[in-house]
Amino acid sequence: MRTDPGGNGRSVVGRRPHFRRWTAAALGVAAFLFASRMASPLVAQQPGGGAAGPPSTAAIEPAVATQSGLDAVDRGIWENVFDGGRVMPPAPPGSAPPRPLLPFLSKIAARNADDVFGQSGAEYPGDDEGDSSGFDVATADELDEIPFLIPPEHDMPLGFVGPQIRRPTDYSGFGDLFPVADRWRLGFPYWYRYVYGSWCDPYHQNVLKGDYPLEIGGNRFLEITAVAETQVQTRNKSVNLTGTDQDYQFRQRFFLTTDYFVNENTFHPSEWFVRMTHALEYRSQTDQDEFVDYAFQELFVDLQLAIVSEWYDTTDVRIGRQVFANDFRGFLYNDVNNMVRLFGNRDANRFQWNAILIDAVQQDQVSQFLKTEEDRDQIIAGVNMFRQDWPVLGVFVHAGAYFNRDRFRQSVDSYFFEVAAEGVYRGFEFTAAFIQALGRDEANPIAQRAVDVNAQFAALEITRPMDWFIPRASVLWASGDDDPTDGTGRGFDAIFDNPFFAGANFAYFNREQLNSRGLRLSNFNSFLPNLRTKAFEPVNFVNPGILVLTAGVDTVLSARTVAFINYNHYEFDSPEAVEQGVRVKNRDAAGNPLELDVSREIGSDITLGVVYKPLIVDNVVLTVGASRFFSGSGIETLAADNHPELYVAFAAFAVVY
Repeated sequence: MRTDPGGNGRSVVGRRPHFRRWTAAALGVAAFLFASRMASPLVAQQPGGGAAGPPSTAAIEPAVATQSGLDAVDRGIWENVFDGGRVMPPAPPGSAPPRPLLPFLSKIAARNADDVFGQSGAEYPGDDEGDSSGFDVATADELDEIPFLIPPEHDMPLGFVGPQIRRPTDYSGFGDLFPVADRWRLGFPYWYRYVYGSWCDPYHQNVLKGDYPLEIGGNRFLEITAVAETQVQTRNKSVNLTGTDQDYQFRQRFFLTTDYFVNENTFHPSEWFVRMTHALEYRSQTDQDEFVDYAFQELFVDLQLAIVSEWYDTTDVRIGRQVFANDFRGFLYNDVNNMVRLFGNRDANRFQWNAILIDAVQQDQVSQFLKTEEDRDQIIAGVNMFRQDWPVLGVFVHAGAYFNRDRFRQSVDSYFFEVAAEGVYRGFEFTAAFIQALGRDEANPIAQRAVDVNAQFAALEITRPMDWFIPRASVLWASGDDDPTDGTGRGFDAIFDNPFFAGANFAYFNREQLNSRGLRLSNFNSFLPNLRTKAFEPVNFVNPGILVLTAGVDTVLSARTVAFINYNHYEFDSPEAVEQGVRVKNRDAAGNPLELDVSREIGSDITLGVVYKPLIVDNVVLTVGASRFFSGSGIETLAADNHPELYVAFAAFAVVY
């Protein structure tokens, strides 16, 4: 006796539920077979022009392809040949081929080939004499001359395959099978759903997208990615915060990336691969000469050193010019440069680690492309690790330690220790990070002396997805130096940050550059007011720091369109460092250091953005954004009580192959 799994608690003795299920399944299959036969009735044309009636009773035996059927087979149109065991004529030219419900459940498909082709001279139902079906049926001797029901030379591989297989010209010696030199380029019989693509189609199998090896029978693959990015922008930018200048800009960028690797890497990681990315930029801007720049943005080789687990966890080394981001959002370092990176994973990719050594080269001031010939005299080394689903499921934690030896224009040694986490907990998505900076600057230009470094950074973002509506709030804090001349640098600075946080480079403060009194208050794609030019001066730990409070909403309007609105409020953590910078770089009418009383308030900006993907995927992306900056009392003091109206609006269109 057992309890009924239906959940009503009744006792059941001796019941056979499996028998009932198999009986129901058999009845369902029988009904489906009957419906499929009734759904595709055979109407054949008699030689005299009249329509033939239903096949004779002899047609229940295995039918054999007729001459007209063989013509259709020779064109690779399987649907035109069989319909549940009955022979069908080819479709008239220009018409769609019929699509039987069960073409592969015919008696011919089910009958052993030896039973059909091995009966030389046998009489087959539906032969010319006395046949009412109207078809000329091939004899067994004629069939012996055709080793394949569907000639393989008409079976084309899918997509764009590059080199084709050289198939045998004579199949008579192979029987029902023949050897081919490349398992990748096996053909498929014609079917209306199959796509035989071209080189410019990245959505189906393509030898240029790493889906087929480059050579017949080989194991070397090539993947090409091309990006064309067009941007137009208008802005009202500050001129040392004492005035504004209307500016228009057109920028066209091209990136061409080629990956050359060994072995298809869907399941087994490639033993090696080589990547090369060319970058080209053309820029036209108001009151400036046209600008063109070209660079190798990526050029590296990746070597697999070992596979360390049954889940294909690996240890790799990557040597050359490559991209590296130290954490989830790029708070400390997120850039491309020359480096050696040793990395790997463990525990089915739940644990990941990196060890890096960067020998930095200088960037171009306009394009931010790397200049191979200009050494920056900066060495960066570091290690980090990531762990998934710890301490709870859905949480991803990170820890890292980095050393920055900067001898570009001054001598700075700095050490950074970071812990961070990102994930989902009880319906909330979050990102959190904390960084401690230590070190020594031998000759700080703001403090006018050597300083020891002791600075901190923290960030937290929380979102609560509610279907298409996603509210977001965040706070970012970088410590400031409230006593710039005491010998301790308390203002946090990053090695080379490019954070994706709080509106990223849609926001005016993060996108544009604010300069006043000879001081750089903001850099492109950075929230840190470090009083230096990010790409052309060493780290500076005597700075005012910042507090950024953010509230925003992301809205998923459709599968193609995402829109958001973002409000950021900015304050100096310690404006004393700005006042010290003004004293160092400015003089009053009497020739004395200029004294200003700068308040904490920097200002705020409000940002709107829309991202539209007409193909849903990222191959075509239109991005539109606008941001307006409202100056606070601290900025107005630096701007001599001027109230500059600062805004930026842009549109970018990217096409990716």
